[in-house]
Amino acid sequence: MEIKKQYVPARYRSPKLTSGGAAGVGTMLPQPTVSGTPSGHIHDNKEVVDQLTEKAIRILSHFDIDENGILHAIDDFYSKGELSAYGAGAGGGGSGGGIIEEVLDASYFGQYLDPVDYTKTFNAHAINSINDKVGRVAETVENMETDKQYKYSQGMPSTVWFITHNLGKRPSVTVVDSAGSVVEGQVEYLDNNNVRVSFAYEFSGEAYLN
Repeated sequence: MEIKKQYVPARYRSPKLTSGGAAGVGTMLPQPTVSGTPSGHIHDNKEVVDQLTEKAIRILSHFDIDENGILHAIDDFYSKGELSAYGAGAGGGGSGGGIIEEVLDASYFGQYLDPVDYTKTFNAHAINSINDKVGRVAETVENMETDKQYKYSQGMPSTVWFITHNLGKRPSVTVVDSAGSVVEGQVEYLDNNNVRVSFAYEFSGEAYLN
């Protein structure tokens, strides 16, 4: 029986078909072909190779294995499911390579973190806490900047003051008499724009609503 040697096409290359130890590295071993077998090939994992579909071959073509046996993706990834790089080791770029090695919680707030260390990230709970705090601070500042005030003058002495302030809220009320002394009264909020203040004696003065 005459034995001829031929190389397996690149699409059928397998880790066990190379010399040099690592898959995809070294020289392809010549594969014997039995004379008379149409375009056939014979090797130890022929059954595995024969089961490779065109789709599987196209998928494998997007990966490479370096001399250290580390798998590399040649192209960008898009995942329809969950994808995690936690504990995957160092990659390229930045301190630690940008691979997540530590997930931080809210206890790290206020601590200094290296701005070029891309191996750390906050968990979702911590990020939500940050967003909540920032939102409340922004709301407080906005209220301070837009908080409306109203000054009411009571010219005629009276025991009951009806004040229409149109502030759209229930403001605090401070009343002073004509001498500038603060007078305590009973404040009744008729609605968000009107208030009634009752006193034990009649007098004139001013009311400050905030």
